[in-house]
Amino acid sequence: MADIDVKHPHKLTVDEVNKRIEVVATDLSDRYGLKWRWHDDRTVKFEGRGVKGELVRGASDVAVKAELPFLLRGLKGQITARIETKMKELLG
Repeated sequence: MADIDVKHPHKLTVDEVNKRIEVVATDLSDRYGLKWRWHDDRTVKFEGRGVKGELVRGASDVAVKAELPFLLRGLKGQITARIETKMKELLG
């Protein structure tokens, strides 16, 4: 079960959504020191510092799921809010 489970709708092309997913992944990397990579044509996997998760492009939404280590669970609300804000900025 994911500690963070956020979905945000989009009405963008596949190429545009992929570009924006990379921006979200880069933001997570810069802010939290996570490494990320494309797993397949619609999924980015990320991990580091005990955190692991994925961003998944759907036909009409993007989902972010992540498991947090015990010490970061207290920051779950802040991390979730940051992800939601970034996704709203990038996906509309």
